[in-house]
Amino acid sequence: MTDYNTPAPIGHNVPPPEDMNETAKREIDAALVKVEARLVVLKASAERAKATTRDEAGKVTDLVGMFATLEGALNRAHSEVKAPYLDAGRVIDGRAAGIREQIDERRKAMLQLVQDYQTAEAKKIADLREAERAAEAADPEPTAATVTHAEVDRKRVEIRGDYGASAKLVDHTIVTAVAVKKLPKRFLERPDILALIEKEALKLHKAGEPVNGVTYGTATGSRVRKGG
Repeated sequence: MTDYNTPAPIGHNVPPPEDMNETAKREIDAALVKVEARLVVLKASAERAKATTRDEAGKVTDLVGMFATLEGALNRAHSEVKAPYLDAGRVIDGRAAGIREQIDERRKAMLQLVQDYQTAEAKKIADLREAERAAEAADPEPTAATVTHAEVDRKRVEIRGDYGASAKLVDHTIVTAVAVKKLPKRFLERPDILALIEKEALKLHKAGEPVNGVTYGTATGSRVRKGG
């Protein structure tokens, strides 16, 4: 009886599967053949280019437009080849994200239950210690020195499960930026942070909303529109 669920052995009328990286390389190489051929021609023209006369400057301007057109062709080819891989990546990410969301939701809910229990227990212990201290302070003849219970109390609040998991009640540090001017100077010297700030500030500037803390200036440069 034939088992139709068993894959055919490699070399038996079925070619071996191609490595994904090799497939991607083959596809992008094929898509960029014309782009690279055109690039060779434009590079040769660029090496000979000069702009000492109006006519020569016009030809160089055309070259700038041709390079821009070539970049557009490159971007389109790149996007077309990459799109299926991005779509597949989004399918994979979406599948994992759905499960991750369920895990995270349940984990946080269970953690909150444990935290609520530990917080309540810690309050009971704190109230007990406060009562003990009050009793000792009211006793005119204390019979023993005050005992520090911090370590014992910490362990009383700690929880351990049957499978090795444990939970401790700890203080978490929360950081919130509320005064940028007081941040360490090195934070604002990072190129990535500055670039993001300048990008957002430029958007607001174009929308007629100036941003305090940045300067606006103008720079003169040639802007070439692609020819026909």
